[in-house]
Amino acid sequence: MSMLSPSLSRLRVPFSKTFWSLRSKLHSAGAQPIVADASSSIRSRCLSTYYDSQSGLHLPIHDEQEIRLFLNVTNGYNSAENDGDEKSPFVPHRLSKDRLEAEEVSEKLEQLVQQGIHGVVLPPIEFPRDVRNLQTLSIIAPPNFVFLTNACGGEKSSIDANNGKSNTVDDGILKAQENSSSKPATFSKVLRYDNGNGLRDSLQRSVEKGMHTTLSVTEDTYADDDKDDIEPITLANNIAAMIDANGGCDYLWISLGQRRKEDASAISDIIVQVCEELIYLDVAGATIKSRLLVDSLNEDMLEDILFAGVNKYVIEDLSQAEMVEAAVEDQGKSLLRL
Repeated sequence: MSMLSPSLSRLRVPFSKTFWSLRSKLHSAGAQPIVADASSSIRSRCLSTYYDSQSGLHLPIHDEQEIRLFLNVTNGYNSAENDGDEKSPFVPHRLSKDRLEAEEVSEKLEQLVQQGIHGVVLPPIEFPRDVRNLQTLSIIAPPNFVFLTNACGGEKSSIDANNGKSNTVDDGILKAQENSSSKPATFSKVLRYDNGNGLRDSLQRSVEKGMHTTLSVTEDTYADDDKDDIEPITLANNIAAMIDANGGCDYLWISLGQRRKEDASAISDIIVQVCEELIYLDVAGATIKSRLLVDSLNEDMLEDILFAGVNKYVIEDLSQAEMVEAAVEDQGKSLLRL
């Protein structure tokens, strides 16, 4: 006897060939039920994100155990671990016009990801070819790879005289972001910290355009011998206020700036203090800890900042990657290699 309810019995009409074809695909060997797939997707999202009540957004959970490296290639690049070797431009000038060079750069990016390097700091955008090359990078880059870049000569050269409208740097980043990949590369505009209105205005314009932004805090801000330094707690409060007022600052790059690496040990303790004061503060959106990007100066500094939970570090060459990995493994963590 049929166990179907009267309402379901009324739906028992001949099915089309299209239905049986679809049914065959859905119930083929090893196929999972649609409901199971949906609930699995929901569970995956719940495990990898959290809800931030201040911003009203679901944000990725910050994983302190998986460490990501960013390679600074503003002064050139070589694939050897000895940084004394001659360096060449990371992005060939003819990248957008030479298929072979594009394939070589694509392979190079894949190799970097396998080494735990998930982003690069590019030289400033200066010429129209740089814009075209960014578009090419958006096509050949591994999923979720990050490129940081800015305007040649600093933020002032990225704004023209026409009421602050952007030129090369903004156009290059925005065009590169048009790639419709499901896991596109991120192109971040680097803005150098100062406590004036110029930075705030530029940050606000960039956020309004939907751009990913990186605030670079260099040593002349927190460890300049020629003027009164900004105390770490004051600097941290200024940055937090800027984020609350303008948004943006997706990354906070605590950088050595132009100071030579030989002098770095003198200010590594100050960098640790700056990071600690920043981590203490609460802002809308992603946590400060998850935004931090820190130059890798020495083992002692790395030990302290790794312990604080920062998971993104900038290296100048591949030999520094070994130093970071040693410090990472000492704390039971690991470089994220894909």
